[in-house]
Amino acid sequence: MTTAVNASRPDAPDGAPRLSVAHGPATAADGWDVLARFEHWVRHAASATAVEDGELSWTYAELDALAERVADTLRPRVRPGDLVGVCLDRSAALAATAVALARLGAVYLPLGPRPGDRRLAAVTGGLRVTALVGAPEVLPAAYPAGERLPLPLPVAGANATEAVAAFAPRDRATGTAAPAGSFYAVLTSGSTGTPKAVAVDGAALAARLRWYLDRVGARPGDRHSLLVGVSFDPHVLELWAALCSGGALSVAPDEVRWDPQALTDWWRRAAVTVAILPTPLAETVFERPWPRLPALRFLSVGGDRMRHRPAADVTALVDNVYGPAEATVVATAHALNPTGDAAHGAGADDGDAGAPPPIGLPLDGTVVGVTDASGHLVPRGEPGELLIGGTGLAIGYLDEELTARRFVAPPTGMTGTERVYRTGDRVRMRADGVLEFLGRLDDQVKVRGARIEPAEVEAAFEHDPRVRRAVVAAATGVDGAVRLIAYVLLVPGGPAPAGAELLTAVRGWLPEQAVPAAVRYVDAFPLDANGKVDRAALLAGEVPRETTPPHTPSTAPATKTAPCGSEELVVRLCRTLLDRPDIGPEDDFIGSGGDSLAAARLLAALEEECGVRLRAPEVLRQPDLRTLAALLDGKRTDTPGQSASPAVPAPVAVAARTAPRAAASKAPADGGVLGRVAAHAEASPRGLAVLDGDLTLTYGELTEAARRLAGVLRARGVRTGTPVGLLMPHSVGVVVAQLAVWWAGGHYVPLDPTYPRPRTDAMLADAGVALTLGEKDLLEAAGIPAGRALALSSAGIADTGAPWPDGDLPAPPHPYDPDAVAYVMYTSGSTGRPKGVAITHRGVAGLTVAPDFVTVTPRDRVLFHSAQTFDASPFEVWVALANGAAVAVSTADRHSLEGLARDVERLGVTVALLTTAFFHHLADRRSPVFDVLRGVLVGGEAMSARHARSVLRSHPWLELVHGYGPTEATTFATTHRVRDADCDGPPPIGRPVPGTTAHVLDEHGAPVPAGTRGELWLGGSQLARGYLGQPDLTAERFVDHPTAGRIYRTGDLVSARPDGVLDFHGRTDDQFKIRGFRIEPGEIEHALRTHPRVADAAVTVLRPTPEDARLVAFVVPVDGGHLTVAALRAHLAERLPAHLLPNGWSVVDDLPLAANGKVDRRALAEQPVPGLPQPAGSGEAPDARQALSPIQQAVAEAWARALDRSVDTPDADFFDLGGHSLMALGIVDDLREDVGVELSLAEFFAAPTVTGQAALIEEALLGRFGADVDADGEEGR
Repeated sequence: MTTAVNASRPDAPDGAPRLSVAHGPATAADGWDVLARFEHWVRHAASATAVEDGELSWTYAELDALAERVADTLRPRVRPGDLVGVCLDRSAALAATAVALARLGAVYLPLGPRPGDRRLAAVTGGLRVTALVGAPEVLPAAYPAGERLPLPLPVAGANATEAVAAFAPRDRATGTAAPAGSFYAVLTSGSTGTPKAVAVDGAALAARLRWYLDRVGARPGDRHSLLVGVSFDPHVLELWAALCSGGALSVAPDEVRWDPQALTDWWRRAAVTVAILPTPLAETVFERPWPRLPALRFLSVGGDRMRHRPAADVTALVDNVYGPAEATVVATAHALNPTGDAAHGAGADDGDAGAPPPIGLPLDGTVVGVTDASGHLVPRGEPGELLIGGTGLAIGYLDEELTARRFVAPPTGMTGTERVYRTGDRVRMRADGVLEFLGRLDDQVKVRGARIEPAEVEAAFEHDPRVRRAVVAAATGVDGAVRLIAYVLLVPGGPAPAGAELLTAVRGWLPEQAVPAAVRYVDAFPLDANGKVDRAALLAGEVPRETTPPHTPSTAPATKTAPCGSEELVVRLCRTLLDRPDIGPEDDFIGSGGDSLAAARLLAALEEECGVRLRAPEVLRQPDLRTLAALLDGKRTDTPGQSASPAVPAPVAVAARTAPRAAASKAPADGGVLGRVAAHAEASPRGLAVLDGDLTLTYGELTEAARRLAGVLRARGVRTGTPVGLLMPHSVGVVVAQLAVWWAGGHYVPLDPTYPRPRTDAMLADAGVALTLGEKDLLEAAGIPAGRALALSSAGIADTGAPWPDGDLPAPPHPYDPDAVAYVMYTSGSTGRPKGVAITHRGVAGLTVAPDFVTVTPRDRVLFHSAQTFDASPFEVWVALANGAAVAVSTADRHSLEGLARDVERLGVTVALLTTAFFHHLADRRSPVFDVLRGVLVGGEAMSARHARSVLRSHPWLELVHGYGPTEATTFATTHRVRDADCDGPPPIGRPVPGTTAHVLDEHGAPVPAGTRGELWLGGSQLARGYLGQPDLTAERFVDHPTAGRIYRTGDLVSARPDGVLDFHGRTDDQFKIRGFRIEPGEIEHALRTHPRVADAAVTVLRPTPEDARLVAFVVPVDGGHLTVAALRAHLAERLPAHLLPNGWSVVDDLPLAANGKVDRRALAEQPVPGLPQPAGSGEAPDARQALSPIQQAVAEAWARALDRSVDTPDADFFDLGGHSLMALGIVDDLREDVGVELSLAEFFAAPTVTGQAALIEEALLGRFGADVDADGEEGR
């Protein structure tokens, strides 16, 4: 093969300047075929390793068989030439899918593992995508609702975690098809706001592979890295280079893509010999001393303009390569450190060591030229536009008009090609034919290797109705990295969103690299002499830098807090790396323009400065630089030979039984949480306070709305100590109403619209409520008289029929009384009467102001989704507002997994509190909720070590907190930050929160030694005042201890470790918790005994599995009469909330008694219960089975998986079989995946039989597809 570029051309007359045209070495067309090369190695090296993915590997024979099974599965729906979108990460599954599609003659369209809902919808809406391959939750609804083809692909590997299927719409896809002969297509950024698809044929890919394999000296046994993101075309070269040369494809774990140390460590472990790196990552590797990598032989670097050459210590040969997707990955190359004949096939570096390296010479069979604005070739040495032609050119775009504009006839003097691609890149050709890259002719930029059209990014912002116009400009930092800045002009008079909110919204439209690093608001755009937006003027700082609306102060203090100690180091490094001299400890890394590669540089700098190694996710997930500095100190404390900075003291262990955990700055500000909210409103009136996706309120707007509503409440008689009922769905208005009640001097009593009316009436009467705020329809349904009701809108505006009060509005209550009641929360009562627990303002402030057990800063958004009658709900609201964060109100059905995940993502939630059962449920289903959260608090029941470890290992950055506490101690009394090491056994409940004391006492009230079980008693400022109207019960549970003071008797068994950490062991009485709710069996038993045909009843909890608690009622009928489960359930449903309704029922002749004459609940738990899983060998005869229709069978199978028992009859009843709401949640999720129909929980509970739910599904399918679905659920033929 010829190895030198043909630089001398005969097309310039003697004496005339030589023109800027150059040809790569000529190549013979020998029929080299990509798939044939792979099959060659399948035949001749069947046992050789083809793919290494994590701890697993596949031989060529195994990969071939896997690909064939995938092809067989797809063959009925995928035809030659069909576009198939692939939503997979780098994995063995990806390699098998690529081979399978090549074998089918289909067109491989890589989209990345999570392309974003809106971007994916835009692609599938414009292109004729026959099928999508990926996990169900990342695909548009039209595809999972169609035909599902489970694929036999591995779910294990470095990056693979979920089962994969192909989804094809029921109707043939419409849109633009791929050109004939296409082998693959790849998306690039589009100037119209829509991504462009470039189609490449097999011959072009073969030409590039032949050059690349020759260039790197590929041989069987090489290990080629698969590292480049799947949505970018270089991964195609990585994948097929290995499989066409008998080498092994080594899949890189995700974390190495942003951490240079982790990358080089992986190269060494995996013995990688040939690798491709994006330019920004390569430069971070070259900045560090080159490690010993004896295996790594060749490194290709491309995707962006290289600014620095590798140092002399780099032992691998390095090429700087250039090429757009339209020229099949790479078109020119330049050897940066050639030795001997290492320049073979590429230009050799002989330029200025301080200048950016050139992009080199054209590849084999490639021709390049440089033209002026009129399209004529320019003399060498003069700049112009780069044109590329030859054997590696793509077919074109999936847009004939665009193809005609960019793929054109060559200019006069450019021979050897029938057409050329106009790159839009500005270059200069040296006398020796080597090309130097100078930039772009248009606005297009490259960010971390991805080609970005600013117009596409601007269009994504302009989808938001609040945005009038957006302009995106590229800023180059001192580190050479390119970062996008979005300048936004808002619609006048509308709500001003936070910049982070806009960034969250555009992520659905854009790939990761196209999401700007920051948003800056403008009142107008500067124009240049041509009347166009002057991007240079924008970047020069002629507009504000803050990510805030116009005329709006930043939510951070106007004067930055001076950093000290570790903070000073972190801030200094970030100011330099991000080119942001204005940032301080309160600023966050991402919001200041940081990204994964900037994080990699920061990691290297921190390691060099203080010898501590952090991981990139740890940097990216911190809310501000101060928290990052604290994390750094913690790492230094844990590192042998290191000590913490004196500015940030290391944590000190304290005994949990006797002393509260120390807490600096924990004294609540004057005015408690209400005072804190008012202070935030004064200091940062434009700071985001509450949002629900449709409505947002700043702190200034929230306090204004609360003060106005407080004025109405004062006019309605609310004064200090007045109880006010709240009967509203989750909304911004709930937060306004709670704050307004406090502002007027009262306390609120949350009510639940799903509770039976008698229970709501009892709660209102017990609390002495004379005025209830709520949604009009809910107030009327609850039967609350108009004179005792005040209707509110979802924004918290009172429907008074009169203008809102103006002028002087009420001030907060003064003086502030920390012992005044803040709210009343009702819990289950053993006598049949619910207990109202009176929580004080002191308790709320002690728990929520600057908590040391979870990070909450003004940049956080805390999820508000718990039932308002559950004591987690006040914590969600007040921990956000007490610390300047935002309350993110989830308006979705809180029992919907999909709805919760959608709200967490669209609201930008960073911190969430989940009940233990719900946390386990999300962990089992690998919910994407954890992908976006930084902090998760879990409480209500004992946490499962298995679930905690699973979540932590897949999300190592997560701040996972196990919380414990009864309502009587204001939500959380003890907490523990859970780490992987805690999961070898049940995770502990930790130490007491600041202001709380914990005491482990024996039956005589004396302390027990460490390791000994005793009853937990709690004391401190978070204790409730007691139970409303129940002085005897208050005196029984809240006692004055001779040494510990006033303490609350929890009834929970615990033991303390030597370091003071508490372990939970159960209850001392009959009380138990199910799905986070505290349940007194006596309350349910009392309600059952009011039934005229019930003589006696006992309620207990059965656990078919350790993590599945079922509430079971044993009922004795009067005189042996007949009782039906339906009648008993209906009787209780009129009196008790849903969480107190039993899941299992047993009618018995009598109740077993213990020696003391009490019901023997242990004996009850051993009795068989109809509908619940029975022990093996119980001898029950199965019911006669009735035939099930296909849809009934699908319902029955979903039930069976949840209930852990067979379901064989169409009239089977979900509740009779022991079902409960959390099981229903999982079944709804499964049915959505299995049959493409999502039932609401209301529909599920209204039709609790197999027949009933199957009928609802059939009705939905008929409505969607009409006659295409028959009564048996089969497609019409």
